[in-house]
Amino acid sequence: MSKQFAGQIHDEKAAQFTEFAGLPVIDKALASIACDVHDTTVQGDHTLYIGKVRDIVVTDAEPLTFYSGKYGMIS
Repeated sequence: MSKQFAGQIHDEKAAQFTEFAGLPVIDKALASIACDVHDTTVQGDHTLYIGKVRDIVVTDAEPLTFYSGKYGMIS
């Protein structure tokens, strides 16, 4: 799914969405945060969004990590 969002693959079915606090979120994500955009700033080839949190939901599970070009798990 991360490769889809990075534009490395073009599989429209890779990401499934649901709704949380009136916003689209990735289905079965371990955490979802609903924010109102407060400000934006362009840094290099990225845009950083500063938001005010409206709601949050967190699932107790082991997260997937990505570091040095590799996926892994925290153990």
